Amino acid sequence: MAPPLLRPVAAALVAGLTLAVGLAGCAAPAPSATVEPAGVTVSPAPATTATPTAGPSEALPAPAPLPAGGSWVTSAAHGVRFAVPAGWGMFDLSTFTDPAVRTALEPVATKLGLTVDEYIRELTQRNDAIVTGPDRNGFSATVSVRKEAAPVSSYVPTVAEAQVLVEAIGGTVTAVDRVTTPLGAGYITRYTRPAEANPATVLSCASLGLPSAKNTMFLATVESDQDAEREALLTLITTTLQRA
Repeated sequence: MAPPLLRPVAAALVAGLTLAVGLAGCAAPAPSATVEPAGVTVSPAPATTATPTAGPSEALPAPAPLPAGGSWVTSAAHGVRFAVPAGWGMFDLSTFTDPAVRTALEPVATKLGLTVDEYIRELTQRNDAIVTGPDRNGFSATVSVRKEAAPVSSYVPTVAEAQVLVEAIGGTVTAVDRVTTPLGAGYITRYTRPAEANPATVLSCASLGLPSAKNTMFLATVESDQDAEREALLTLITTTLQRA
């Protein structure tokens, strides 16, 4: 039987993992500034109060401050916020009316057994936040947060369990690791998958099971065409996660 976090959101996770399949290659609107997350500078962290989900013997780190030029992404559904680099912005959902975008989404929808309209409804109704980085030759890295929540759990899925979830999009899990955030323990599943527009291009992706400010767990997804950017985003998200 699937563990608590996987059980109620397994189907939603598959849809969440495919989010950037559609956005990638669609030239989604994003700020034009050049961003290199790995080079973000962070100043000393201020004292911040958070509700821990870790055990009493585990000291939780203080949240890192907002990076220079960065911005906060707030999830109202989970009562948290985390930082994204300078130049990132909220995805414009009106882009889904663009015929070119709808065409790019069609293969993804087909894989999930959905029509394009059904898939767009899935993206817009089940995601609490979608943010994108600057366009790089038709690709924009993305971070998305799902609305669904599950009871707090210290469970970390095995590589085999995680692989079942990413197989639907042709992905390959490379690692599953426990992570400690300022709000408590979570986990990161790193995986790769071929880009929909160009299967020869391998995307670096991750799914995060993170603690919320409401004594629950939620899912976030990161997708990039660069390993270094993915890792920088994962570090930024997990070190700045805090109560909104």
